[in-house]
Amino acid sequence: MKSFLWCVVFTSFFIFKGLGVKGQSITTVRLSILDSINHTEVSTAVIKLYDGDIKAVDSIFVDSKGLMTTQLISEKNYRFVITAVGYQTYVKTFNIPSSDTLLNLGHIYLVKDSKILNEVVIKGSRPLIKPTIEGLEYNVSDDPENTTKNLLDILKKVPLLSVNSNEKVLMKGSTDFKFYINGRPAQSLQGNPESVLKSMPASSIKKVEIISHPSSRYDAEGVNGIVNIITKKNLNNGYNGTIGASYDYPIGPGLNGALSIRHGKIAISESVGYNRQHQPDLRQGTIQDNAQGFEVINQEGTKKSRGYFVFSTTEISFDIDTLNLLTASLTYYNFPDRTNSVFNNTLATPGNLQQFYNELIDRTLKLGNKNISLNYQNRFKKNKDATLTTSYNYLRLDNYQSNVATYGGEQNTTQQNYSQENIFGMNEHTGQIDLIYPFKKWSVEGGTKGVFRSNFSESNQNGLTNSTTTPVNTNSYIHDQNILSIYNSYSFKLFSLDWKAGGRLEKTNENAIFKSGDNNLDFDYTNFLPSFILQKNYNKLGTFNLSYNQRIQRPGIFQLNPYVDNSNSLFVSTGNVNLKPAKYHNVDFTYSKYGKSSSFSSSLFFNFTNYSIQYVTYTHQDTITITQPTNSGKVRRIGDNFNYNFSKGRTNFNLNAHISYLYFSGEQLGEDISNNGFTGNIYVYIGYRLNKGYRLSLNLGYSTRDLFLQGYNNERYTTSAAISKSLFDKKAKISLTVNNPWTYYYRNRTVINRGDFTQTNFSDSFNRTFSVNFYYNFGRLQNGVKQNDRTIINDDLKNKK
Repeated sequence: MKSFLWCVVFTSFFIFKGLGVKGQSITTVRLSILDSINHTEVSTAVIKLYDGDIKAVDSIFVDSKGLMTTQLISEKNYRFVITAVGYQTYVKTFNIPSSDTLLNLGHIYLVKDSKILNEVVIKGSRPLIKPTIEGLEYNVSDDPENTTKNLLDILKKVPLLSVNSNEKVLMKGSTDFKFYINGRPAQSLQGNPESVLKSMPASSIKKVEIISHPSSRYDAEGVNGIVNIITKKNLNNGYNGTIGASYDYPIGPGLNGALSIRHGKIAISESVGYNRQHQPDLRQGTIQDNAQGFEVINQEGTKKSRGYFVFSTTEISFDIDTLNLLTASLTYYNFPDRTNSVFNNTLATPGNLQQFYNELIDRTLKLGNKNISLNYQNRFKKNKDATLTTSYNYLRLDNYQSNVATYGGEQNTTQQNYSQENIFGMNEHTGQIDLIYPFKKWSVEGGTKGVFRSNFSESNQNGLTNSTTTPVNTNSYIHDQNILSIYNSYSFKLFSLDWKAGGRLEKTNENAIFKSGDNNLDFDYTNFLPSFILQKNYNKLGTFNLSYNQRIQRPGIFQLNPYVDNSNSLFVSTGNVNLKPAKYHNVDFTYSKYGKSSSFSSSLFFNFTNYSIQYVTYTHQDTITITQPTNSGKVRRIGDNFNYNFSKGRTNFNLNAHISYLYFSGEQLGEDISNNGFTGNIYVYIGYRLNKGYRLSLNLGYSTRDLFLQGYNNERYTTSAAISKSLFDKKAKISLTVNNPWTYYYRNRTVINRGDFTQTNFSDSFNRTFSVNFYYNFGRLQNGVKQNDRTIINDDLKNKK
């Protein structure tokens, strides 16, 4: 409690210090830039603004008429350095009187440069990967495949990430991390991230930030870190946009587009996307040996699905003046899907058929969310690197599932038709204040935050007999999570090392209420979670990072939901309202070296917890098998992520690999459970640029089997080849891709080993696919929609099924 009070006092001091810098006088400054000979507009000019003689504070692009309008603080000395291709540099120094609200500097004439080169060929390029003290940045916009691939394909190349045999994105070999888009939580990427990432064209992404060792300014959740996806929002006064279309055989078509408009102080950015996800009949089934009451349970059948993804993101920024910024965003996501499954169920002992019946399941699933965010940022008058940000975020998850089961062909059994439905989701309100205040040799970050989250679920089940509906089971559930936190983080340089250290104090109250009045829960807990990062940069040898932090994994509505999903009557799944948060300890050691044509990184990591959230499977009532999450025990993970990237001339090469050793141990229904072994994957990309805008690429991948507490799934090989062609002066590109041409289907097998039974699940998916993509960019790329330096980040929930 004493440390909590000190954090409050320290943060409050800087917050009130920031609030006291209001009242400065602002002057609007205008000028026009013309050619000195013919007096025509110079629309390519860039103005670099200096506060005094040394400090550069902004870069300003003129509009298509060579005009510039900006707002500056009165009673200060400024200097403009004006540059334009083909002209000599022009410097202008001026002072803004306190009495002027409008200062017109008139016409500025640029003189032609007599040393103009006839042609300039730029052979260098920006590096794809940039290290940061908290991780790294991968510049998707500079990736050669950014206009021909979706975001999931690009993430296979990103250091510290990997994609396993089920196309699940892993950080440090685990799915326990959080996705964000433009610094805000992306709930659309929590429940079913792989499908959403496939629907996002890489051409709409600027970069991906991998925050592998987050400091205390981030919420203490998201065990292995954060993946922040930054979208493109580049424009000057005017507009900029992209449109794209694709068709994946046999899945279906996709459309996407983005448009950004800026006029003066206001900028608006909009991106939308649509992808159809239709899958014809695919095989699936389960075989269970030595189950209670039967020696063999054999279930085989087919499934087909029809669905689509729709997403939309709107962002608005308003520059009040050079010190104050307002931003707002609205995100919408919707995924409706309908699946029809047919099962043939056989329950028998060797040579003796005991039960048989057919089962037809019609399942409807709808996932959606709405997210509204408002932010106000103030820069300090005397220290423009210092910012104070106030933020509010509202998030609504609306999910729906219904199952209708019909039985036939019964032998030695009688099955009752039924229907069930579940409405579940979350309401979340978040308020936050963040302060960044740099001094000469060190800087401090501090803030407070309140998260008020309400998970809800309402379900019912009805027996269907002779076309009449008979209520069987109804339940309603509300789970409130209220989290209050405060943090401080300090950055400084000492002994030629960069240090970042701090702590986060969180007070959490959880309250769960059932409509039936049973199993109500009410408990609270307090955690102090430290973080520490050390970085040493050797110019020739590379950069070394050492970090330690503690993180929390709280269960989300997908894990808490008490709804019993009977879409497969023999193998059902349900949540667990009694789940408790798990605290993880993380240690990382990273080495990286980045050059002009190549980069290399290796990250050793170790993390552990004693109360991890793991899914377990057990038998219930002889023929029924249940899978649900539990705080099942210890997890130990040690491993390494390796990445090598090379680019020279016409050739690009990327190798991304991961290997780790896992140890699980726990207890379920009084039985000790353990599993251990190695897991990993490797991904190789080779690209070659031909003449006349053509490009060839080859992708190879291999994933070992994945391990979990009770079993494993199988390994997988992947191959992909593509050819692309630039069109319309490189504003457009078309590509043709073939994936895994050697086999039509991929069969995923999952094996579960228990003392009383062994269970093997299998499901087919399309392996051989063909796709065509088209991308077109229009407009002018200059300044963009501004983002706050700080925004709300909620990364606590394990909302993955």
